[in-house]
Amino acid sequence: METKAFEASDAISKGADEIDMVLNIARLVDGDLSYVAEEIRKLRSVTRGKILKVILETALLSEQQIIEAAKICVEASVDFVKTSTGFSTRGASVKDIELIKNTIGDRAQIKASGGVRSLVDLEAMVKAGATRIGTSTIELINSPKQCVLITGKAGTGKSSLLRHYLETSDRTKYAVLASTGIAAINVGGMTVHRFFSLPTSFISLSTLLKPTKRLTGIVKLIKAIIIDEISMIRPDMIDGMDRILRKVLNSELPFGGMKIVMFGDPYQLPPVIRRDEQVAFEHLGYRSPHFFDAFVFAKSPIHCQELLEIFRQTDREFINILEEVRFGQISSESLYTLNDRKSANISALNEAIMLCARSQQASEHNQRKLNELVGKTYRYEAIVEGEFRESSYPCDKELVLKEGAQVIMVRNDERGR
Repeated sequence: METKAFEASDAISKGADEIDMVLNIARLVDGDLSYVAEEIRKLRSVTRGKILKVILETALLSEQQIIEAAKICVEASVDFVKTSTGFSTRGASVKDIELIKNTIGDRAQIKASGGVRSLVDLEAMVKAGATRIGTSTIELINSPKQCVLITGKAGTGKSSLLRHYLETSDRTKYAVLASTGIAAINVGGMTVHRFFSLPTSFISLSTLLKPTKRLTGIVKLIKAIIIDEISMIRPDMIDGMDRILRKVLNSELPFGGMKIVMFGDPYQLPPVIRRDEQVAFEHLGYRSPHFFDAFVFAKSPIHCQELLEIFRQTDREFINILEEVRFGQISSESLYTLNDRKSANISALNEAIMLCARSQQASEHNQRKLNELVGKTYRYEAIVEGEFRESSYPCDKELVLKEGAQVIMVRNDERGR
């Protein structure tokens, strides 16, 4: 008991904000509930002002023992009841979460650890009452490793995982950024350029980078920077971030010691470098225009976690085609499947979605089709919160509709309508 208390105090003195303890399973199984309660109260007394999580190791307990342990935890005013260490015979189960939730209600939060292998598992745990999820991916985000990349092909749940992480974390401890205005709006953040006040031109070692007072104030309050759609960020921008953070935090460590968490798929959206910019970019000395070739990552390697299970599609044939397109290696079978879907029926094209190379072409086509419709015109003005260039809006600032107009939702409806 004294050893656990000493270790907790020592961890806090070294900067720990959260303490995990495993309750004494042997004493609990033997029925010595008073000892179990006293030990947890002891840990609570030395962790005041910090988050205390008590691990039950539910895989080793009966239902009655889980109930007794959960009651002891809330009576000791712990912050979280956690299911598992992740090193036992199994991780959390929905039944475990429901049992704990029915016992403690809202008197403490519940962390499901282990047993979460897919987005379906995650959603089931949250529905059962878990307020924090401990998957290997989330554990990596929370680990001491400085640079983390969460990647995976389209539809594997990268965006859902990011939203869940932000919803269940202290948002004030993170700066949430993205490569473009649209991506920034989707995650409720701002662009990398705006946050760091980066120039729109390429960034070389001679480029003057001066941190703003606003940036300095924010960086000193947060513990990590999260970047979505990282694949669209150039390496010179990453190195520019590194230089600015080292100045602000007065440290020669990569990124000044700040944790960097990246979400995105390098096989999807690449950085945009125009033809007339190629020579200028090559003079910077990077191996490629991709973020992972930034010089700073030679000093602080990227730790990668790939999400594998696809949730957006269930058609295995279509998934295989998407996989081939992703790697740029199209089989003759896939080409045949795609070409077999071409239509000679011109009238059917009127109902099809037209894909255009540029947004201006798409706008002109949509306006022509809208003008062909008869009837009253309805106009809706957007409510814009935050500062974004109008060119980065996910849709027109003024939505113009007529009866019969086709409408595309630019974001998934969370209620599945």
